Amino acid sequence: FEALPKLLTIWLDFADKPKKLKTAEKKLNQIIEDLYNGLANVPNYAWYTVLTQMLSRIVHHHEPSFQVLRTIILNVMLEYPNHCVWYIFSHAKSSDKERKTRTQKLITKVCEENTRHPLTRSIFATGGLFEKLIKIAELKIPKTNRKRQMSLLKDFNMDLSDPIDDLVIPVQSNLQIQIPSQLGSKYKGFSRSSSITFDGFDDTVNIFFSLQMPRQLTVRGSDGNAYRLMVKSDDTRKDAKVVEFTTMVNRILSTSTEARKRGLQIANYSVVPLSDHFGIIEFVMNVQTMKGV
Repeated sequence: FEALPKLLTIWLDFADKPKKLKTAEKKLNQIIEDLYNGLANVPNYAWYTVLTQMLSRIVHHHEPSFQVLRTIILNVMLEYPNHCVWYIFSHAKSSDKERKTRTQKLITKVCEENTRHPLTRSIFATGGLFEKLIKIAELKIPKTNRKRQMSLLKDFNMDLSDPIDDLVIPVQSNLQIQIPSQLGSKYKGFSRSSSITFDGFDDTVNIFFSLQMPRQLTVRGSDGNAYRLMVKSDDTRKDAKVVEFTTMVNRILSTSTEARKRGLQIANYSVVPLSDHFGIIEFVMNVQTMKGV
């Protein structure tokens, strides 16, 4: 998995170069052919680790390269439907017209060709939840209102008490795939404990009186535990990239025997953009802010 980010960068940057010589064009065609031939040898859980990088390149203008990207993304989506949709839908709500169109076409294609697949149910569940979470984040709360707790039903006119079985809760323990020490096609990537779904939201919404006034929601998981998510009216895409970097560092540390002995890892949490202007951040308990220290 360490090589895949570099592979994508070299391949797609090379494909993006204008006015290539015939020899360069021939080499690029060979790369495309080798990628298609090699797809069966690289398991989908390895491609999952670079899913967000592939999605960021979904507007690539080299059509053969885009077709390969789309094939890989579709394979990963079909393998991990309850997890992948969190990353897909933010691109479907992008302000970039081409990105939005390509992502929506991808979603439409997978729904039309896989009507009975769990991914189709996950897509419908995610679409509805995204809309509701964005509405919660964008609701204007007067600065004069000093209520630290509000009601989903009374103040936001929203009932989220029903379970959602086709979508995992967007927390690090669910979205972080486990990589085996040796590649194998039978390895699933996510255990049952990493596939906790929604059993419903609590009605209480905690309000933080900072500049963006984020809202904290409590989700009841299918395992009976409570998970707290912060819905924020802000561009969280840069935050998500920082978390991706620290996640990669943790994966590399986990391959080192000495690092494992010393327990070296970065404490991480989940950041999932809902669109260019809204996002979800996993709420970390029992910590202090720098200002508080």
